[in-house]
Amino acid sequence: MGCKKVVWIWIIFYVIFSLYLYLFFSIKIFDDFAVYTAILLYIVFFVKEIRMPVVSVWLFGIGTLPHIIGMIPFSVNNELISLYHSSIFSGNYDIMTHFIGFIFFTIGFLYFYHHNQKSISKLTLFVLFFSLIGMGTSLEILEYLGYRLFGFGWGFLAFGQGDSDLIFGPWGDSITDSISNIVGIAVGFLIYYKWVYQKKKLGKKN
Repeated sequence: MGCKKVVWIWIIFYVIFSLYLYLFFSIKIFDDFAVYTAILLYIVFFVKEIRMPVVSVWLFGIGTLPHIIGMIPFSVNNELISLYHSSIFSGNYDIMTHFIGFIFFTIGFLYFYHHNQKSISKLTLFVLFFSLIGMGTSLEILEYLGYRLFGFGWGFLAFGQGDSDLIFGPWGDSITDSISNIVGIAVGFLIYYKWVYQKKKLGKKN
């Protein structure tokens, strides 16, 4: 299956899920998936120039699944809640979303880079590590800008459940999210190096 087909699979999935939340629960999160779709459409139109491997597209999409799963609403005591709500996971599901998501994003990013650059030096790995941290920081800034534009509600571009630490408030949430991103990136590096990179080295020897 080609890269463009995989991209369209994810776009269609996001559209269907957004419509599902809106039609059945009156939850508007079109802005969330508009961001994902814009990124994927960029891959579609510029895939030849950036030489994006199919594996990376799958991993990027899988990295968004924890957030999507967390957005699925269910009723508890006649109240519509999600996994992001404080009563679930003691309010820590957002941390899991950042941690698991960035593991997949990191592996996909490293696979993409290694696909285009056959060798990766230690200095390059160092730069890539901090570049991914910068992406995580940009995500926190995007969340804040989303709150300024859309106010309160569901989704990462609106301020809602999972956006405020139970003790330290929104400031604490941004810090714990950033720490979760860094830990996820570190784990992603370890997985890629131990599994994908070593596998490629063994393939070259054989």
